[in-house]
Amino acid sequence: MAYLDDKGLSHLVTKLKTMLSSCFNKVETIGSGNAITDVTIDGNKLTFKRNTTFATTNNNITVDSALSSTSTNPVQNKVVYTALNGKASTTHSHNITSLDNVSVTLKNTTTGGWSAISDDYAKGTWLKVIKGANYAPAWYAQKYASGLAFGVGDIKGVLSLSNSLTKVCFASGGIAQGTPGWYFTLTGTTEKEYSLDNIPKSKMAAQAELSSSASLTTVINKVNAIIKALKTAGIMNS
Repeated sequence: MAYLDDKGLSHLVTKLKTMLSSCFNKVETIGSGNAITDVTIDGNKLTFKRNTTFATTNNNITVDSALSSTSTNPVQNKVVYTALNGKASTTHSHNITSLDNVSVTLKNTTTGGWSAISDDYAKGTWLKVIKGANYAPAWYAQKYASGLAFGVGDIKGVLSLSNSLTKVCFASGGIAQGTPGWYFTLTGTTEKEYSLDNIPKSKMAAQAELSSSASLTTVINKVNAIIKALKTAGIMNS
């Protein structure tokens, strides 16, 4: 910290008089020019001593050299700069491929269980996007299917949609065994609409064959029985 020489002391006093004159009733100085030794403000005397630091040891301010959650002291500018420089820019952005363990590409094979997606299948939280290969395990759609794996802990599920086949595959369970405990595939025809209400609810009851010599009444009764069985199975609407 710089010392106050005569010129600096005179300049300081002039500034103080100007600043304080509007705040106090009476501001007086003892001495003049470069020989001012004291300033009196409303009867309270402020004495300057030449060739000493303006801020004495008792008035020094402690400036911290590191950030702290408990200190009430000011901190060095360079410390603040370094801390802020380590933060992400306000203009930064992310995409799914830049995030670790979120994007998964399956191997071109028909074998494999949950570990084909990730070895942590029995723990943690999953929300992963999957890119399939030409071949895939039975529980995942083939032909470069896009998939989504999700779940928490030992409860996981996978949904996959083939890129070139009209197939959608669902899989879940079997975490303890390391491979999905169940899976099924829905297959359809492109540009067709399907209603879940028309999906058969069960298998049609077995029907005995008629002999070639059956009577007309027997044939009619058999047809009615088949129609009833189709409705019961959900294959034919009522």
